Amino acid sequence: MIYAASCSALCATRNVLLQISSGIKHLHHLRIVHRDLKPANILLADAKVGKRKRS
Repeated sequence: MIYAASCSALCATRNVLLQISSGIKHLHHLRIVHRDLKPANILLADAKVGKRKRS
């Protein structure tokens, strides 16, 4: 049980890091440099909160 709980936390952490790196990659593709990247500037929200913009 302890292993499963720690794996779940590790998977969640990995998912957040992958999303952050994906966002940075997207900014880089748009030739935007974020010069103040730090934990205080990273916003986390529940996936059910917020709306996706449809193009």
